[in-house]
This record gives sequence, C-alpha cells and structure tokens, in this order.
Amino acid sequence: MNPLDKHYLSLQFKIKIYSKNGTEFQSFFENIMEKVNSDFQKIKPHGNEGDRGNDGYRKNSGIYYQVYAPEAPLIKQAEAARKLKEDFEKLKKNWDKISEIKEYYFVFNNKYSGSIQKLEEAISELEKDNSGIKFHILEAKKLEEIFFSLNTADILSLGFDIDSTKTVSNAYEYLKNVKVDLDRENEKFAFKTLENIKDIIFKLAED
Repeated sequence: MNPLDKHYLSLQFKIKIYSKNGTEFQSFFENIMEKVNSDFQKIKPHGNEGDRGNDGYRKNSGIYYQVYAPEAPLIKQAEAARKLKEDFEKLKKNWDKISEIKEYYFVFNNKYSGSIQKLEEAISELEKDNSGIKFHILEAKKLEEIFFSLNTADILSLGFDIDSTKTVSNAYEYLKNVKVDLDRENEKFAFKTLENIKDIIFKLAED
C-alpha cells in the first residue's frame, strides 16, 4: 500500500468514525473484527435480555467485547464509565460459565477525543475486584491501527476504496461533521476534529 493510499484510506476511516453511532458503529466494528479474527463471533440481542453484556467474543480465547458509541462522547464519559462496569457485571454473571472471561474490551467510539480518564478509573476498579482478567479500552485510534493491520483486499471488502479522485468529496463529507459540532456549539470538539485530518489533507494535497 503506497503512502497516498494510506492517507486517503485514513480519511475515509475517520469519516466513518465520526458519522457512525450506536448500532451502526457496532456493525462497523463487528465487520472489522470478523476480518481480523476468524473466530470472532458477534452476539445478536435476545428479546428483553439483550446481549447480557456481550457484543461479540472469541470463545476459545475467553476474549469479550462490549461496544459503546454515543453521538457526543466528550459529554458522555461518566455514562460510559457506568456502562463499562454494569455491562461487565452482566457479562460475568451470564457468560463466564459459557467461556471463562480472560480479557474484556470496552470498545468506546470516542471520535478521537482523547480523554478517557473516567474510563481508566473504572478499569482500575474492575482490575482490583477481578484479578486474573485483563481489561482494555479500545478507542477510535486503536481501532484504526487494527483496521490497517488488514490486507488491501479485506479493507476494500469493507466498503473502502483507493480512488483518490474522490478526495475532495470525502474531505467535504468529513467537514459536515465539523459543522454538526459547531451547530451544537461544541467548538472545542470541532477544532479537534479539524486537527485530526490536517496532516492527512496536506499530504494528499502534495500529490
């Protein structure tokens, strides 16, 4: 993959991160994980019981994933921390007997906001109470790293392309997300959103 392709794909990936919330982001995450790990199994919610704290797992490895993707992650951190702990307790109660929990990933679409202090505090509390289980926060930046571990064929099969003639239209699509944040008077997050693609746009412009 040449550098131009990677910068262009990174722009497309960031568009998806900023535009996908809730179940739409969850499906995006699941599709990536199915490409990365052939043994990844997504869990379909069952009636009023839901998924009982499990959005997907690798049964033989005891690795579990729970996804949370709010529209405004910067103002939802306390809720995210509470959900992290509550979902783990549901998972432990309902799934540990099916496959012993060895690792737990809380997949948080923070839209590259960076700040996850409350989640780190929640993780620390869970580690103290559950020795032997590894806890992780999988945020947007880490998911992008996982995405780029895929081969080109798998990346393209996820709906991405390497047609650089679409760069301008994709950049415009990205800027729509900035406008949404400005409309919400969330100037700090809008600025962060622009910062995240500055280098990409400059490198694409050179070509």
